[in-house]
Parts: sequence; structure tokens; C-alpha cells
Amino acid sequence: MFVTYEPFKFPIQLQANGTVWQVVELMLQTPWLLITADDALEDTTRTFFLNATDTLLQFLENPTLGRTVGVQLVLPPRWSPTLKWHFVQVRRVDRELRSFNGMVSSAVLTSVDGQQYAGFPIEVTVREPADLSLVAELPLASTG
Repeated sequence: MFVTYEPFKFPIQLQANGTVWQVVELMLQTPWLLITADDALEDTTRTFFLNATDTLLQFLENPTLGRTVGVQLVLPPRWSPTLKWHFVQVRRVDRELRSFNGMVSSAVLTSVDGQQYAGFPIEVTVREPADLSLVAELPLASTG
């Protein structure tokens, strides 16, 4: 999803268990997720890029990087309804209770306007509430 190149490594590394980059390349022009997490240990907000809804489930279920408070679905121009970069504010994340059309069950994102997204690549979908189990309500999601 993201590619890094050695010449763009930040000259000063700030963390022992991570690498800081000045530039990353978005390799695949498919939808991805922008995650906001509160890090109580460092009293700060952190932002992460994730490539898929199953990765989001892993992130939500293992909050070692902080408590997820916001999720935005990022649609590149070719996937966007506006033909420009488009950000969709997600208000809740559910887990599918069973697979859909033979696919591996994963997360279903519901936007503040009620639209559902799922799959890989992430796209518009429709799931019945009875087929979903709530994983997270997101406090940063708002309708206005």
C-alpha cells in the first residue's frame, strides 16, 4: 500500500521501535483508512494509515497504539463520487457475523450519512443489521 525509500528516511529517528519518513508513496490507488487514536500513555493524538477493513479490525481489537476515536475512509479520485480526493467520516464499525457472497467476513463501516462500506477494495455495500456485531462507535464522528 505505502512504499518507502531510503533517501527519504528522516535523519533523526525519534522512536526505537519505528522508522520516521519524510516521504511515503501511495502505491495502490484504492480506498484506504485514516485512523485517529488517543494515546493515553503519551497524552497525545496519533494518526495512522491502514489499507483494509480487516486491518482496521485488528487495530481496534489490539489498542496498544491508542484508543481509536475516529475513522475516515479516503477515496482516491477514480473511486470518489467527486472525481477528487474524498473523505468519508465513519461513525461506527461492525463485524460481519458471517461471510457475504462467499467472501471472508470482515468489517463494515457506516458513515455519518448511513452509507455502508466493506470489502477489499473498500466499496459501497448493504448489510442487514442482524448480520452485524458492533465493534466501535466513534466519538469523533459528527453529522454537522
